[in-house]
Amino acid sequence: AISEWQLLKGYNAEWIDTTTNITADLPVGTLTTVKPQEANPYNKERRGTLVFRNVQRPSIMQTLIVTQKAGAATNVNIGKLSAKDAATYQIVSRPTDGTTNNVGTTEKADTLMLPGGGAPTFLANDPYNDIEIEVDSTATTQEWSLSVDRIDSTWIKITDGPVLNKQCKAFKVSLTANDSIRRTGTIRLYDRQDETIYRDLVVVQEGAAVTATLATADGYTPGAGFVALAQGADTEHYTVTFPKENYTKEPYRIKLTTNGTWRIHDVADTEYRNWLDAYSLNKLDRRVMSGTGDAIIEIGTTANDSASVRTGNVILTVGDTEYTIAVTKLSTTPVITLDDSHVTGNHIDFASAASAQGVRFITNDNWKVTAVNGVGAGVTADAADWLSFSNASDATDAAITAGSGSMVLKISAAAQTETGGVAGAGAPARSA
Repeated sequence: AISEWQLLKGYNAEWIDTTTNITADLPVGTLTTVKPQEANPYNKERRGTLVFRNVQRPSIMQTLIVTQKAGAATNVNIGKLSAKDAATYQIVSRPTDGTTNNVGTTEKADTLMLPGGGAPTFLANDPYNDIEIEVDSTATTQEWSLSVDRIDSTWIKITDGPVLNKQCKAFKVSLTANDSIRRTGTIRLYDRQDETIYRDLVVVQEGAAVTATLATADGYTPGAGFVALAQGADTEHYTVTFPKENYTKEPYRIKLTTNGTWRIHDVADTEYRNWLDAYSLNKLDRRVMSGTGDAIIEIGTTANDSASVRTGNVILTVGDTEYTIAVTKLSTTPVITLDDSHVTGNHIDFASAASAQGVRFITNDNWKVTAVNGVGAGVTADAADWLSFSNASDATDAAITAGSGSMVLKISAAAQTETGGVAGAGAPARSA
């Protein structure tokens, strides 16, 4: 055929001159001249492809790779970005002079914001359509492309972007409405010849107002003795009461319904750590202390064998709001018994000299100890100051008048010196 071939640009071929001395159709045997339009502005070799396609049979093609040696230095970049509709949108750039900037992340990043009357603000949670961003590119034949992270692409859409072999100077982006928490995405513009030449457009979109509710989980029925979760004085305070038994393996289940991020404060840092625990379970049944969106919060307690009611707090932060669940752990009936392995008949006989005897009390409650003179019908209200008390396991023998729980109580009697001035010299017996 007289005109059998067509010359097409393939990939990264904007810099290749295919118009000088080249006609639209190339007869067989035509000597075609291809050359760069300019000196290589990159400090590394660049390459592009040309495609020769058969006119009669377009499926028949031949590819020619064209390379150009590296230039002396790189003088190519992707310049700062700007919003075409400057009245509605503003691109905030990080300064390169070392001054502080709260929105720029690197010198190669710009942030898409709203002007805010001179005080730029992040985008609202509304949908945005076809925001046009202009690109200040320095090279006349530079080609660049766009990428959006796979996760961010669920809400960031490039509606108009660069195409092959064309000097693109702008692109358009649309955002979906945000009914969750604030989110951040990045659109990267990168040079097709050298991906280390890039510029990022950071997009921060505010979320909907964070809401949260707490309720007993569906399908969970508290056992006997529980006082179910209930709201307290306001929507940020709740109460729940546990029976005295152990509920570490069968914790109380609370459903958190929220559109925000949440965090359970670790009770290991509190005074309740020995009996109270709170956590959430992920899909792998592993304990987690933070997350986003709905969750099941589990609260467990150990058994309370003491006669004192225990109280503690589980604190949950959702968004910027703190929620407190006041946990009450019921007590066991108070008991106190005397272990008579140390004494006989609840009676101790002391010698006239200073002496002491240990007595073991078994109790689950707080207690006080006092001594008064006399026994039986002769008991008085007078303090028996010749007796003193201490913890038998305390090496310092410090005097005590109260305690908590079981103890071997050391009862010490002072020497009997009331008559005659000498211990045992005719002094009468005394009792308490």
